[in-house]
Amino acid sequence: MFFEREDYPNAQNQLVFVLTSDPSLYVAYLFSGAVEVELNGAKAEPKAFELAKKAVSVNPDYIDGWVQVGMYASKLGKKKELDEAITRVGALAPGSESLATLQALKK
Repeated sequence: MFFEREDYPNAQNQLVFVLTSDPSLYVAYLFSGAVEVELNGAKAEPKAFELAKKAVSVNPDYIDGWVQVGMYASKLGKKKELDEAITRVGALAPGSESLATLQALKK
């Protein structure tokens, strides 16, 4: 709710509470990363990358999580992690728009 209203400080507090209460809520890691970037700009991308990796460590079949891992990996120059994200999305959703998006980042 706070995220949708662009109330990022309250969204951040709520996400910290949620993840402390139940660290298995993998989607909350991606929202937390997005909030960090909204609040702190590009300097928060390494933290958002780590949060995306946490999301896929909790749920390795989470396609959107792998897309975020790949997108942040590309921005941060982490080619190995981008390749891993492409491989994982390719296995989970071959021929998908998500896969095409990540593959385009390699060019």
